[in-house]
Amino acid sequence: MKCIELCPKGNYEAWEPLRRKALDIGVFRDELGQKLLFVDGKIRLWLIQLAPKERLAFTNLINDFQVMSYMQGFAVSHRDSGEIVLIQYKKGDIFRYKLEEQGGQVWDLENIGADHLEFVVIEELYLEEQE
Repeated sequence: MKCIELCPKGNYEAWEPLRRKALDIGVFRDELGQKLLFVDGKIRLWLIQLAPKERLAFTNLINDFQVMSYMQGFAVSHRDSGEIVLIQYKKGDIFRYKLEEQGGQVWDLENIGADHLEFVVIEELYLEEQE
């Protein structure tokens, strides 16, 4: 997975007005995926499938998680910090998000490629109880 910063933190001027309005309204998803495949007391297993030009709305990141890509392609993510990131995925890429290191954030994800994107997300629950 390669990430290229398209817009630095704190710079909302490059954002489309509707996307900025959606962020300002402050209604965010808590679900990390579109379909919940499995849940127990330690993890939630999510599926994300994005057709070309399809977007996963702003999501509030409140737990650690790992994402594995099943397809190659390109996406753009807007962050509540103002940052816009271009992401190139390869099949089998794994990304790990650690709340302690990266802090709580709000992101969206839009497939800007010509092919479908598919991911499995493992969301870790109740980390303080596991340690």
